[in-house]
Amino acid sequence: MAMSAFAGNVCIWLANLILSLLKPEQAIPSICSRFVPPSMRLFFYGLLLLSAMHLRAESYPAKIQRAMKMEDDTRKADSLLSIMQGLNRADSLWSDHALELLNETVRVSEKLQYRKGLMESHFLLGNAYLFRNDLKRSIAGYIRCEKYAEQFQDPYWLSRGLMGMGLIHYQQERWKTAFELFNRSLNLSRNMDDRKRVARQLYLCGLCQGKIDNLAASLSLLDSAERIYAQFNAADELHEVAAGKAYALRKSGRNAEAEQLYRNVLTDYQSGKWNEELGMVVCRTGLGEIAFAQGRINQALEQALAAEKHLAADKYGSWISRELYSLLFRIQQKLGNYQAALAYNLKYQELQNVAHNWEAGVLAIEQQTLHDFEKQRSLREARYENELTSQRRTRSGLGVIAIVLLLSMIAVFVAYRAVSRQRKMSEKLLLNILPEETARELKTHGAAIPKLHKTVAIVFADIKDFTHIAENMAPEKLVKRLDQVFSIFDDIMLVHGLEKIKTIGDAYMAVAGLNKDSGNPCLAAVAASEDMLKAVEELNKAHVSGEAVFQFRIGIHTGPVISGVVGKKKYSYDIWGDTVNVAARMEQNSHPGRINISGDTWLQVKDKYKCSHRGKIPAKNKGEIDMYYVETRIERANPPAGVG
Repeated sequence: MAMSAFAGNVCIWLANLILSLLKPEQAIPSICSRFVPPSMRLFFYGLLLLSAMHLRAESYPAKIQRAMKMEDDTRKADSLLSIMQGLNRADSLWSDHALELLNETVRVSEKLQYRKGLMESHFLLGNAYLFRNDLKRSIAGYIRCEKYAEQFQDPYWLSRGLMGMGLIHYQQERWKTAFELFNRSLNLSRNMDDRKRVARQLYLCGLCQGKIDNLAASLSLLDSAERIYAQFNAADELHEVAAGKAYALRKSGRNAEAEQLYRNVLTDYQSGKWNEELGMVVCRTGLGEIAFAQGRINQALEQALAAEKHLAADKYGSWISRELYSLLFRIQQKLGNYQAALAYNLKYQELQNVAHNWEAGVLAIEQQTLHDFEKQRSLREARYENELTSQRRTRSGLGVIAIVLLLSMIAVFVAYRAVSRQRKMSEKLLLNILPEETARELKTHGAAIPKLHKTVAIVFADIKDFTHIAENMAPEKLVKRLDQVFSIFDDIMLVHGLEKIKTIGDAYMAVAGLNKDSGNPCLAAVAASEDMLKAVEELNKAHVSGEAVFQFRIGIHTGPVISGVVGKKKYSYDIWGDTVNVAARMEQNSHPGRINISGDTWLQVKDKYKCSHRGKIPAKNKGEIDMYYVETRIERANPPAGVG
């Protein structure tokens, strides 16, 4: 009995020792074949298997507690990384507790300069923050993984760090940068003959090529990824590739093939075998785009609204919502639902602003991470040099002086590099905040250079009897009403590409045509004015009966202006010229709910709008100017096929 108990204890001890280092399916046959006689092999195999099951069943808290008590820092780092990999597979990597463990692993690895721990822990930190949608901290983790992999010449972790950085740039629609990172990762994986990772990076490169309209290259890359995934029967990945191919086919004008692929993938997702909310958003958005392009507006709306529901169910899918909100804006605008269209356009613009702000922030994060990495390496080198100096101090005073001079040179060089990096970072941030031309002018001259615009369309709008309304309405309510109206006007200017110049009291001034590639500024100004009057009409309907309503009159004139920035402490962008004065006269001679345009503007819009001549008015230094009321848009008799 004692011998049997001893054998059982030895067996369990041996199993725990070896199974902590190897996988059970590898360890059990090896132990039984080498150390157990054939007659007893089945008995010991059972004991080892039970021990393995016990080890596998150990809870994560117990594993963590055991790892944290380890005195050997290397074993502690390895154990924590093993636990983190399990959490990664269990979709728990974004928990606060997991982040604490990862930070402890980073601390231990940095203390030991443990190469595997440094690369893997920073990569897992990048994953954890990516799951939490903290992109700035995520990219910092991936950058550190990449830099350590370069320092240690480890192609595996270098490939993974590059791919992580590429995913973040892809989510922020920086397609070319993402493609460069994925392509570097792809070349490394090919050299390692890692076929599954090669397939993944081919797929990601194909998506990027599709986004920058290199559609033939996109389809070729996605076909290559599909062939590899098919060899592994990787169903989830094959669905992703099919959705990517559908996007490229749709952009190529092959809508029938694209629609069939989207529907096939969507059917599989809806079967319940694959619970992929984000995939359904991609498919339904693609189907909505196809329906919209073919004039099937109601079907497009149905798909887009269904996609919006899936988007709400997937908390990690916010990055894809920009494409969806853009589609919903265009659909609602086509249907004439301007309030809904403006709401979706606001959501889209908010996400775009976040992306643009992120671009400025990520440059700072990248520079700061690289600066910290170089600083830490310089500190390690400095500590090493100090130790050498201490050892050699008793040997030669000359050697001590030489080492001190060397350290001083290193410090000066590091400081110079830091200043250089900070200057470059400031220049990049300035370019992200201001237009390149304006930023260059401010840097070179200390002020923006005034510009002459030969043909713009100026829109003036004000409220009839505003003085009387203001005298009979509470100040808080008056300001709130004006803010509501002018905020809607601001959104309309964004939709039609006009630039708001200023508001003065109840007057609103905007201009079309300041950009060189803005098309016909007169058509844009008239279309924006129509939407302004429609929006005011909708707001008036919603007001309580008996309240004063705002009745806007609008005037438009076309001609040259000068634009520029004035002021020292508070900059103000404005325009000047006779065109401004004539536009104001057009508004003063208009009536509530009408758009009064000059003869010069009428010449630019007469083929698109029916207008009625109102006569002439005298204008200073201009003689008499014709006036026209805009009546209705001229509809084409035979619209092209496919236009809804």
